[in-house]
Amino acid sequence: MSARLHCKTPTINVVDSRDLTVRHVAYWRSDAAKAAQARITRQQYDTAGRQIAQWDPRLFAETQKANLTTLYSLSGKPLRVDSVDAGWRLNLPGDAGQTLRNWDQRGNHWRTTFDNQLRPITIQEESPGQPARIIERFSYGDNSKDSAALNRCGLLIQHDDEAGTLLIDEYALGGKPSRQTRHFLLSALDWPAEEHSRNLSLETGDGYKTQWHYDATGEVIRQVDAGQHQQRFSFDVAGRLKTVSLKLKDTEIENTLVKDLVYNAFGQVESQTAGNNVISRAVFDPASGRLTSMTASVSNRTLQSLHYSYDAVGNVTKIEDKAQPVQFGSNQRVEAISKLTYDSLYQLTSATGRDAAGTTTAPYFPALGITPIDTRQLFNFTQHYTYDAGGNLTELRHVRDRNNYTRTFNVANLSNRLASWRQGSELPGTATTFDDNGNLQDLQSGQLLQWNARNQLTGVVLVKREDGPDDHERYDYDGSGQRLRKTTTTQGASITHTREVRYLPGIEIRTRGKERLEVITVQAGRGSVRCLHWTEGQPSGIPADQLRYSLDDHLGSSSLELDGNADLISQESYFPFGGTAWTASRSKVEADYRTIRYSGKERDASGLYYYGHRYYAPWLQRWINPDPAGTVDGLNLYCMVGNNPVRFTDAQGLNRSDRLDYLDLAELKLDKVVGYREGMSRENFVDVARWQIPIVKRQYNNFTMETTRIISEAGANKKKTFNQLSALEKSKEWKYPEPVRFSNPVYTSASLDKHTALSGITNEHHDHPFTGFHNLPGSLSPKSLFPGVTLNESIGNKEDTYRVSSIPAFMNGIQKAYFAADMRLHVFLTKRIIRHVTRHQEIPVSAGIAGLHAEVVAANVWLQGGPRTSHHHQRLSQAFIYTARMQKRGRGSDFPACFNCSGILPPFINIVTGRKTKSY
Repeated sequence: MSARLHCKTPTINVVDSRDLTVRHVAYWRSDAAKAAQARITRQQYDTAGRQIAQWDPRLFAETQKANLTTLYSLSGKPLRVDSVDAGWRLNLPGDAGQTLRNWDQRGNHWRTTFDNQLRPITIQEESPGQPARIIERFSYGDNSKDSAALNRCGLLIQHDDEAGTLLIDEYALGGKPSRQTRHFLLSALDWPAEEHSRNLSLETGDGYKTQWHYDATGEVIRQVDAGQHQQRFSFDVAGRLKTVSLKLKDTEIENTLVKDLVYNAFGQVESQTAGNNVISRAVFDPASGRLTSMTASVSNRTLQSLHYSYDAVGNVTKIEDKAQPVQFGSNQRVEAISKLTYDSLYQLTSATGRDAAGTTTAPYFPALGITPIDTRQLFNFTQHYTYDAGGNLTELRHVRDRNNYTRTFNVANLSNRLASWRQGSELPGTATTFDDNGNLQDLQSGQLLQWNARNQLTGVVLVKREDGPDDHERYDYDGSGQRLRKTTTTQGASITHTREVRYLPGIEIRTRGKERLEVITVQAGRGSVRCLHWTEGQPSGIPADQLRYSLDDHLGSSSLELDGNADLISQESYFPFGGTAWTASRSKVEADYRTIRYSGKERDASGLYYYGHRYYAPWLQRWINPDPAGTVDGLNLYCMVGNNPVRFTDAQGLNRSDRLDYLDLAELKLDKVVGYREGMSRENFVDVARWQIPIVKRQYNNFTMETTRIISEAGANKKKTFNQLSALEKSKEWKYPEPVRFSNPVYTSASLDKHTALSGITNEHHDHPFTGFHNLPGSLSPKSLFPGVTLNESIGNKEDTYRVSSIPAFMNGIQKAYFAADMRLHVFLTKRIIRHVTRHQEIPVSAGIAGLHAEVVAANVWLQGGPRTSHHHQRLSQAFIYTARMQKRGRGSDFPACFNCSGILPPFINIVTGRKTKSY
């Protein structure tokens, strides 16, 4: 990092008389020799202090339409959100906060019906020119003995969606499915009310069955997929993954895929041994937790040796693979070193590396070359990136011997939608069009994109023919928005070729002509393993039941694929924004079965990467439709990870997360990174995500219903005394590490006032947040002051504040509060709390004791091994936290995270009910 580049580039927040941020000024500079330019973000509020409009630096002028405008109801619920990128959305909530109806700018209309327990029953969709149809139906278990025997009472047992029907046949005691069956639809339909009529619309057969077995703590210890292959997981006494094994159907051999996992004090994997005896090691900076090196070796061979260098705030400045020898060719010294530079807003401005002849990050599926790669065909390259004030890439300049090119991008004047792009001097270039919701309509001339009413990509025309059928690819999604089926149809000289992939838990079923392949997918510690099991039509030149071990880089991109003997199957290197720089494979047949690539994602025949909720075009270096999560990552809804793709990833196409700085993401200069986007994004996640992301919408509605139920219980139990309540709470059957059973007390109005807040936490795989997390007790009264706290002297009308004068005494008090609630405080949150109270000498008394609020308690449970659905380290960036106010005034309303919680919980955590950004 150049100190001159960042000289005199402060961040300025301008506040009004209510202490609301009305201007956010950041200073941009990419050349240290030039003057910095002010980038001003503007916010506007209504009389109630709610943010109603935002302008980014590009659309800052008063005459421009705001990037985002929000209209609220009298109760403070957002009713209408209008984005220049995504169009407008209209939401009609019910009395209990549940979403009853939705409309969007494309003219789509949804109506959700609920039962008397406020559980969704049907979702009806009506699109322009089409009749209304039921696209989802939900059925729940009754209170019969049969339901009780299968733990299905009151829980979802059947979900009919646009891909087919999901049956949850049985639940485990912890509330997770233990058996489920997926049936696929024959064709799209309007789901009828009668179950028999619904079944007639499904494919015949028994469906695809999946089973899970759990241990006493709720961890999956065995999974049986739809192909009857078994994955087994074992854990150590601390609940951390110890081994993973795979046993194929009708075999007695159980293959160990990973073992000997060693963790550091922060739960990071320092070493592991794969089933092919490759030992992977990672080294982390003990002060920051940043990854400094990753190595992989077997016997005396070093397969991977990645070393990372950083600037002061955690941006990657250099990556070197010392396992790759220095090569000489075309009068160049070619090393496996990538160097990166950034502007003052930490957007990537240049990157160096190696690429092969003919690579241009073009919009087509890259073919894998044959190993060993001719090192004389690898050249040094430098890419330069230029952005406008809104964070849109406007120019990519690729400099390399024998392969220079420039790609120019033109952005629409009144939004961040791409208007056109061209390579070199070709005119007129490629024009792009969008629908009213901001969905891209074509990749290139003739390559049309089809979208459903939920803004999910349903089809791509791969080859347009005037005199015959087109080549195309189609996609089907389940109710949570995840892709379940991909069908690719291409035309031969006299025959139509069809490929299909069905995505099921732990397995992909791939068919092509007479070939039927089951790909068992396993997350094995820091890497992934894929087993290719043919049930029909195995091709020659590839072994049966081949195990493919992936060696990933820091972003999760598949760099090397190894077989069971640790021999190289394929290798791929990437440009910073995801294009393929060079590839190699040991055979063309094996190359055809490589599907996982950049960022651990699948690249389709169209060249698009599928991320879970969106598709990414690496040649455009942007998403092809707006962020379903709204402005969580800024007002530019097409921007890829803030234009810093070497440091950040986006697991689901919703929000970025830091893959290299797990411990100290918020240790960054927030006034330059998150602060730059804070005024334009974080506080508005709740305004958009509730009804744009199906899973968040359901989570929020379910949390709201649970809050309503608790408040109703409190009214019915108002005669119970506080002492009786305390006795009940103390006798509750809850012990770590099963925090999902944290509370089921008898609530009263008085106890709700004492709890102050109720929080829930979950991830994208669960509809129902795990609730019952309340504020822990801690006093700021002078008569019973919390240990280590000193009250500051009151000055005029300024709000009363305190400071932590003794860190050891304060943290001892915090630890005792958690211990009294049968919990231990995670070391990560311990560090975050200390950092927060050390940096702030004036903490508002109204914010309470730092670290004792419900949101932090919920995050602590998550880190300590709370509800998990994956078999690797659970990142906080995967968490969604919801909080409701429990005090009499405003009881049941959304409760934004206070000053303390906002500082303690890193910004990558999705606090759906908002954060307060006030600083002291």
